[in-house]
This record gives sequence, C-alpha cells and structure tokens, in this order.
Amino acid sequence: MADIYCTLQTGFFEYGTNSEEMMSASPLVRQAYETWRKPPRVELYDLQTDPWEFQNLSAESAFSEPLQRLQTELQRFREQYRDPLLDPEKLQQLAEEHRVVAEELPRGRYSAGQQWRYQQYLQNRAEP
Repeated sequence: MADIYCTLQTGFFEYGTNSEEMMSASPLVRQAYETWRKPPRVELYDLQTDPWEFQNLSAESAFSEPLQRLQTELQRFREQYRDPLLDPEKLQQLAEEHRVVAEELPRGRYSAGQQWRYQQYLQNRAEP
C-alpha cells in the first residue's frame, strides 16, 4: 500500500487517512481524527499531562477561569494587531472560499495557476 502521507503529486503532498487505517486505529485516535475533521469552537488542553491533545478541557468548570483569561488575552491581541477576521464580512468570505475549494474543486484544491483569493481581501488592513 502506498504511503499516502508522503506521496508527492503535482507539486502538493497528499494527506489524509484511508478507511482501512481508521478502522484499525484505537478509539482514541479515531476520536482525535473526528475532532480534526469537525473541531469544536473552543479547545483547551493540558499539554503537560496530555501532549497529544486528546482531552479537551474547555467544558470543564475547573478550567473556566483560565479559559476566560486566555480568550480575553486572545481578543485583545487580535484587536491590537487588527486581525482582519474580526470583520464578519471577511470571515464569511474566507469561510466561503474554503467551502468552495473543499466541496466544488477537483481534489479539494485550486489547479495549477489558480490562487487563493484571501490574500487580496485580508491584506486590506492597517498596521498597529
């Protein structure tokens, strides 16, 4: 079986997991893969005890204060550096572009010579 993680085709590395690999994986790995495919809105991990990020702690009440502190710091940072994705219209444009690429383009990517458009609509921002 070809190693699909390292196969170089048309200038791009192929990635993903086939169904045979998923069926033979442990339940923990299958859960991690599903989290990767459909990530929750918020994730928080204890990297000392869970370096592979299997246990999302964001919903646990014991971590509500650190989670709130980190979210506040992140929001402040995004505002300070004028994160273009704070603009709902630009965020929607990026989400739509990702959807189109994933769902409507062959093999889920632009073909040779095509480029992501986000470089234009996200660059229009002032520096701090």
